[in-house]
Amino acid sequence: MRTIPLVLLAIAAIGLGAEATVAAGDAHSHGTGTSGLTLNNGVKWPTDGALRHGMSEIRTLVADARPKVHSGRFLAADYERLAVAVLGQVESIAANCKLPQEVDTQLHLVLAQIIDGAEHIKSGKAPVDGVVAVIGGIDAYDKHFDHPGWQPLDH
Repeated sequence: MRTIPLVLLAIAAIGLGAEATVAAGDAHSHGTGTSGLTLNNGVKWPTDGALRHGMSEIRTLVADARPKVHSGRFLAADYERLAVAVLGQVESIAANCKLPQEVDTQLHLVLAQIIDGAEHIKSGKAPVDGVVAVIGGIDAYDKHFDHPGWQPLDH
């Protein structure tokens, strides 16, 4: 079993008051669970290359998995691989992203939800709920961060 890197635990713990909990409900209800997340005076927060790359990878992982998740054809091993890959991208973002403190604070709220979702997936208990939480984090990123060329997930 893979242990959670300290950087991921720190991001989750720093959630800064975020209620980054797994959203219960059906796979079409993607609550953000990111209380405290705001825009920058009505404008999306800036991003850097490391963040854009990592979030694009997370989006692709989830977009590719969704058809099988929705159809019930995603196996336990598939969920495990998805969770590990998502957490790996979060770790890469944390290690390589260089943003001003106020932007980083907002980003931690999004990443905390994605981490919580991925950990819920790994738990094996209702992993679809974990996928829903990760999608909620992706949606929150879409609404709050300026990522040129970003394509929101279809719901």
